[in-house]
Amino acid sequence: MRVLRSAVTVGILTVGAAVGLYFAISFVTQYRVEGGYGAWALIDDARGLVSRSRVLMAGISVGSIESLSLQGGKARVNLRIRTDVTLFCDATLAKEATSLLGEYNVSLTRGTDERCEKPENAGLECCRLCRSQSRAGGACFIPDGGRIENVIQSTSIDQVVQRAGSMAVELQRISEGVADVVDDVRLVSHRAAAIFGTEEGQQQIQQVLDNIEHVTDSVKTLVDSNAQVVTTAISNVERITARAGPDVDAILDDIHGITSEIRDIVSGNRETVGEGAASLRRSMDTLESALQRLDRTLATVEETTEGVAAGQGTLGRLITDDTVIDEVEGFVTEAHEVVTDAGDFIGSLTRLQTIVELRSEYNFFANTLKTYIALRLQPKEDKYYLIEVIDDPRGSVSTVERTTTSTDDPFYVRELETVRGEALRFSLMFARRISFATFRFGIKESTGGVGVDLHFLDDALQISMDAFAIGTDVYPRLKFLAALEFVRGLYIVGGADDVLNVDRDFFIGAQIRFTDEDLKAMLAFAPSSLLTTGR
Repeated sequence: MRVLRSAVTVGILTVGAAVGLYFAISFVTQYRVEGGYGAWALIDDARGLVSRSRVLMAGISVGSIESLSLQGGKARVNLRIRTDVTLFCDATLAKEATSLLGEYNVSLTRGTDERCEKPENAGLECCRLCRSQSRAGGACFIPDGGRIENVIQSTSIDQVVQRAGSMAVELQRISEGVADVVDDVRLVSHRAAAIFGTEEGQQQIQQVLDNIEHVTDSVKTLVDSNAQVVTTAISNVERITARAGPDVDAILDDIHGITSEIRDIVSGNRETVGEGAASLRRSMDTLESALQRLDRTLATVEETTEGVAAGQGTLGRLITDDTVIDEVEGFVTEAHEVVTDAGDFIGSLTRLQTIVELRSEYNFFANTLKTYIALRLQPKEDKYYLIEVIDDPRGSVSTVERTTTSTDDPFYVRELETVRGEALRFSLMFARRISFATFRFGIKESTGGVGVDLHFLDDALQISMDAFAIGTDVYPRLKFLAALEFVRGLYIVGGADDVLNVDRDFFIGAQIRFTDEDLKAMLAFAPSSLLTTGR
């Protein structure tokens, strides 16, 4: 009779789970926007996007993805947008990561009601459509079936890793170049130490400094001693120039008369002047030859400077080799890009909400206390990741076999004894909430398992069912739990554990839950508490 009742219970449970799974899948697959208008965009990578998933604007669902297709080597994303949401011509579309498991969604910005007369909007397809329909005087919006042309391409984790790899190669090359420079600096420093590091070199340097100081003192003394002399000389020059002004005018008149007489003399002695001109020509030829030699010298100097500028020779390489600088600039640019991409990636992690739960359950039949420490990482309201550490008094199970032989009948007796002991168990589950139900799957108490949570009374009452430890006993381990929140963050729990097997038990307990705000408040008071304790 007991076996029949257990079989009926398993059948009812299976049917109930199948019906619940059917309604959950129907709810997810039937999510779409009825009516609305269509829009589409081209993106480079559509991994992580699925049909009928939500389209968000400012974190609020405004539509859904109708279909995904390939167009011209890119992914075409067809959207269905609610009629109360208007997308202007400069609207943008971006693919954003929603979890660490590779799940993405589409995020939109509606743009602004800019007019198509603006030069930056003139090339958009919907602006050309506005002009063709004589609507250029008003706001430009994307019509039904129109294209969203402003697409923000997101950076994937693979691209970040590839850039980090190339940056490591560039860093190795730069380090090799820096090592060569360090060797050269070390060689120069050794030579300088050999010259100036000895006592004799230091004495010579000190002697040079003393000589410079002596020269500057002498110059200062000379200037100080002759300051009055210089002042007197300047005064005399001023007095002489003032008195000699009329004489200078007379001298200039005499020079004018002399030049007139020289002109008359030259006119009367042309032959003599011709001989002088021939002599002057010979002098000019000599000067031209000297200038040609000077040109050759300057050409040699120019060739040398061009070679240095081109990086030829030792001096040219020292002056023009920018390899290390170029590599450093490239490294800085790539490092900036990697930091920017990593910042975007880390920004998605900082939006996680952290919830810590502590729960203890007293088992009546086993007379034991079972304790849970749970960490819930919740990136969105409808999904979270659950990590649990369980101190289970029945967590360790071992089997002892005893064999007894006898001369009497029976001749062979085999006994199996199951020994249970305390051990730590772990849970790692992914949960997704749909309406009032949350579905979980993953590892439950160090075994594979699934679970479902039903929420009532604005989440103040939670009824949970977990099935796990399949194959370790006659039937799977089935656990029911009810938790009632009577004060914010405090719960009373109760239920039944392992209800399908002979080791079933009933329990009652309590649970406390801390959110991000609670943890921040405790951390804010932690330093003052520690200081008080220290005193």
